[in-house]
Amino acid sequence: MTIAVVAAERFSLTCYKPFDAVVAALKSAIGKPDIIEFFDATRAVHSFADLERLVHRALGRTGLMLFAEFDLGADLRCETGSRTPNSMRFLVGKPLIMKEMFKHVPDAGFYAPVTVLIDECLDGVHI
Repeated sequence: MTIAVVAAERFSLTCYKPFDAVVAALKSAIGKPDIIEFFDATRAVHSFADLERLVHRALGRTGLMLFAEFDLGADLRCETGSRTPNSMRFLVGKPLIMKEMFKHVPDAGFYAPVTVLIDECLDGVHI
């Protein structure tokens, strides 16, 4: 077994808008394809040009798309009956950039797509 230690950078900010507004803003900025249909379609293309067109149709105004979202607070809210904490994790990226990363450094697959965590805290919404 090999254990690698890697340096990483994490960007974080605190927002004072309501949690739901922050989530809505993120979702409005990224493409939200039906991910199963998207991956089925990517496997069916016959050229890289077709793949590029397919990817570009799936992107939002930020040039990114949603791969998955997880409501991390749902289980805790279910257990406790409370409305908080709200915490959502989004896997966001652009397949064509991910392809270039992977081509040069296969381990980049650990980091792409990226995670965007939106977490409701006492001092605001952390992104």
